Amino acid sequence: MLMDVIAGGIGISLQKYQSENLKVLNDYIIAEISDLETAQFDLIQGVYDMIAKSIGINLGSVLGLITLTTKITSNFYDLPMQAGFRKYFEMEKLGLTDYIELYRRGSLLQSDLIEACRFIGYNVKTMNEANELFDKFLTIQDYIELYKRDLITLPSLRIYGHKLGFNNTEISNLLSLFNKYLDLRDYIELYHRGGIDDVSLLTNFTTKGYSELEMNNLKELYKKYLSLTDYIHLNYRGIIDNDSLLAYSAIEGYSELEVNNAKELYKKNLSLTDYIRLNRRELITDDGLIDYSNKLGFTDIELENSRKLTEYYPSVSDLVSFAVREAFEPDPKLFIHNGNAIPEPFTEYGKKIGLDESWIKRFWHSHWRLLGVDQILEAFHRGFISESVVKDYLRRLDYTERDRETILSMSYNLLTRVDIRRIFENGLMSSKEVFDYYGTLGFAEKDQILMTSLAKQVRFIDMKDLRKLYIDEFEAGLSSESEVKENLRSTGLDIDEITLYLGVSDKIRELEFTIELKKQISQRFYEGIIDFDELVEQLRELGVSNRELRRIKKNAVLFDFRKTKLPTIAELKRYLKKNIINLTKFVYYALRIGYASEHIGFILSDMDYKF
Repeated sequence: MLMDVIAGGIGISLQKYQSENLKVLNDYIIAEISDLETAQFDLIQGVYDMIAKSIGINLGSVLGLITLTTKITSNFYDLPMQAGFRKYFEMEKLGLTDYIELYRRGSLLQSDLIEACRFIGYNVKTMNEANELFDKFLTIQDYIELYKRDLITLPSLRIYGHKLGFNNTEISNLLSLFNKYLDLRDYIELYHRGGIDDVSLLTNFTTKGYSELEMNNLKELYKKYLSLTDYIHLNYRGIIDNDSLLAYSAIEGYSELEVNNAKELYKKNLSLTDYIRLNRRELITDDGLIDYSNKLGFTDIELENSRKLTEYYPSVSDLVSFAVREAFEPDPKLFIHNGNAIPEPFTEYGKKIGLDESWIKRFWHSHWRLLGVDQILEAFHRGFISESVVKDYLRRLDYTERDRETILSMSYNLLTRVDIRRIFENGLMSSKEVFDYYGTLGFAEKDQILMTSLAKQVRFIDMKDLRKLYIDEFEAGLSSESEVKENLRSTGLDIDEITLYLGVSDKIRELEFTIELKKQISQRFYEGIIDFDELVEQLRELGVSNRELRRIKKNAVLFDFRKTKLPTIAELKRYLKKNIINLTKFVYYALRIGYASEHIGFILSDMDYKF
């Protein structure tokens, strides 16, 4: 034991210093252990006994040895010093490998390692050899794998092998041993696929120690066949007959009874849901449904639960529609009356798809189209329906209560701007009411002010008429220029606009005077007071353009032409008969007095005129 080793190494000289140094040793040990662990004081007594037996070493060496051993123990076991001290004195000695591991981890210096190894009886040479043994090497299999992957050469493999204790012969044998070959099944697979022939297959089997008979047996063993399920499917599809099915099944080890049972097992059946649908559509009876359910392994309770699960339920949108249109409790007075009753075919086919009678009524109740909002409001305003009915319709159209009130309020027409001015003119609305109503029509506040001001002005007199009145008064000489300008300014015109108004008025007056004078000159010509040349001269003095003079000249010629009296048709007929005029003159004057060419021909035929 380690304690015995320590005791054996203590010299006789310790006895000389024992009496004066025991107190020092005692204090040191107490400092190294926990005060709370009073049980550890038994260790101190053990050390006392050890010192009493020791010979050949002084007290300082003993203390140094205890310190070193405690430190090594603590580091190795990853314990605090106090625990390491306890570990040491509980007789758990460290071995040579432990000290070397501590050295490799950096917990010991090399000098500490040498001292520790000497303490446990190993010299430096032995310690170095043991340290080399701790060098990590790959296994021989790893080096062979590296060689096969061309990561090391054969000489390098041999060097590593020698370090691991293998000679060249052993390395060669290991190389042969680790050569990878295909499995026997792989060779047979290659043979069946045409990758190798019989000779190559036999060679590979012989290499592995198998005879030709064993190879043939394995070839038969590894032949691939379809599964029993596949053969049954082939039989159902008419690709193989029953005899072939039994023959193939016998190869796989199935008896005829097992094959027949498997055929029954693999027969295709409809699902229970399908059978329930067939029953609802009256394609199978209730008893037939129960028989099919039993064959599929369902109990009566499971069948009933499946029937309930397959009943048709409305979608979320359907449910919302039912709620909005009050279809959960259908009111016969609303839609289901007269010719709107539920048709029998709808009920019949509804049951076939899993609808019960209550859902059929709800679907039928909610399917009717409702009038649109515009149509409902039009009917209300025409007096066909009441306000409460309108609100009921709007509720069924899925409008909230607030929106229903808003829609109803917005359905009334507003007065037009002209209507507002007329009502205001007749004193039926105040200025504030006019202002507010323009806001209802959507006018901004500044536009409301303008429109209200306009209504106020129009209420009394039209501004255009008022301005014309002022100008006419001025033109008649009943007001001065300053007075007319002041009057026009009161109608909202600025000075530039007033000047423009007066200028336009002057132009109008001058134009009217010129037109009247031109008319009088022309009248004098038509009355024969002046001739045409005098007419032209006076019009030129008036400022009439050449274009207008040409037009007047044409009118004057026409006037002279119209002024000449022409003979009547009777006179022309008489003149023609007496040869006073010839046929050409007759036609000319007939055309002049307004007869058409066709009518002139009729007149000549009536006269029995000889051409």
